[in-house]
Amino acid sequence: MTVFATEFPVKSNVNRAAFVSEVIAWLRGTQYSNVLSATNTSDLDDENAVLRTPSGEELRVRELRQNNQWLAIGFRYDNPDPQGRLWRTEGVLKRSATADEQDLVRLRTQCIALKPGVELEAPRKPYLIKSLLKNGWGGNDLTMNIADQPIWLDGSLASVRTAQAVTLGDASKWLPTLYVSATGKSVWLLDRSAIEKLAYDLGGIAHVVVEPDRAFSFRLRDECAGKNAYGGTVALAVPNQGIVRRYYLGWQIQDASDLAVQIREAALAWRGQMPTLGWDWTELQEQALRAQRTREKGRLSAAESERLYQEEIGNLQDRIRELEQQLVGRSADAIGTDEGEFSTDNLVKLIGPEV
Repeated sequence: MTVFATEFPVKSNVNRAAFVSEVIAWLRGTQYSNVLSATNTSDLDDENAVLRTPSGEELRVRELRQNNQWLAIGFRYDNPDPQGRLWRTEGVLKRSATADEQDLVRLRTQCIALKPGVELEAPRKPYLIKSLLKNGWGGNDLTMNIADQPIWLDGSLASVRTAQAVTLGDASKWLPTLYVSATGKSVWLLDRSAIEKLAYDLGGIAHVVVEPDRAFSFRLRDECAGKNAYGGTVALAVPNQGIVRRYYLGWQIQDASDLAVQIREAALAWRGQMPTLGWDWTELQEQALRAQRTREKGRLSAAESERLYQEEIGNLQDRIRELEQQLVGRSADAIGTDEGEFSTDNLVKLIGPEV
């Protein structure tokens, strides 16, 4: 199993249907999903809705309510492919989940083998994230907004303070930050269009902060005891830790396109391994089933009570399988570094196949 995961705060919204509408628009905009065209979408207004197609495609929506107010709402979308893999995307929106009363969304996509010997692929960021940001859902991450645009610093004192906070790990709480240092005035190892594409690709996964010129690096050095990135280096900074990796052109990274690939993969890996405070689908299921059993205690028949317990058992089995798969995958996972093993392929690129 391979996994993509992220979570970030979004603006508070009292209308739970707005999130479901985003999910519907996302699935209707795909070329591979038929689950909405083959079934009645009005069923998604229920607290626990399930839509299925004969091909095995399934969309489930679950809502957690208390005192006539929704506390969380989430979905899980399963789509099996002809190669014997299951593509699973899930998302949970938890209401007023952050310290500043913002809502928190957690999204995860998995590629799961349904039969032995299947070649798994790394899941991509679902377009749903891009749609949420495009439609103005992005919230505040301490000093920065959740967006898919780079933050272009200028020579102001406020920009220096922002860069200092990034370097020391104080600029954000939910997402890591890629800090792009300059080699000259408005000159970087990545050109402007590449930086903008990087920020777009990493929207909802990482912030991208760009310094204006080399003189800014010297000002920043004095403010953070020389811990900053400079000279074109791209630094990856993590909340509460500061800079944890530095990437630059050399033996391991040959050109700007390689650099963009390396830092994008590093940001994805770090965001996927950061602590999570939001709920995933199994957590939402557990809370909703427990609330339903408590709310309807005494009114359920024996058969209905058994059905609820069977749902809880199935949910716990899902959790166990996920944890087992995480343990297996963790031994093989490795976050890319700027000082990997020496590669003879890179040497050949530089000096040719023969000496």
